Amino acid sequence: FSDFQRMDCFAAFQLVEGGIDNDFVETGQIRFIFHDYPRAEQPNAVLAAEAARVAGDQGHFWAMHDLLYARQYEWANDRSVSTRLKGYAAELGLDQRRFDRSLDSGAHAVTIQAMIADGRRRGITETPMYLVDGVATGVGDLRATIDEALRAKGR
Repeated sequence: FSDFQRMDCFAAFQLVEGGIDNDFVETGQIRFIFHDYPRAEQPNAVLAAEAARVAGDQGHFWAMHDLLYARQYEWANDRSVSTRLKGYAAELGLDQRRFDRSLDSGAHAVTIQAMIADGRRRGITETPMYLVDGVATGVGDLRATIDEALRAKGR
């Protein structure tokens, strides 16, 4: 569970996700599912989450995910964040009209709210937070928790 606008989530992205992806996801040992959990105090977080989901509609969720974190300093406090996010879609070579229409319509607003509700049901109170076989763990314990879960499954 993560929030594109939180610095802690950006730090986790830099420190953890690439290594987890290389060591566990690409080797087929685990499946990594990103849950949007934008926090209310982050004014542009919901729209950023929607932009990633809209990019995902065109097969580019992870590319937008990476770009949002890499350029967090640009858009996080931007008053015209929608325009900037649309520019990112252009950089990624997405169908611009389709992206713009979907982002403007809030096509994924219900999905984002459902993810937030799911996180609350699971007891998520902060981000970033990872669930490994249903066990909540923070960044510092993630690799050890994954290793332990894999050992318990005989892998």
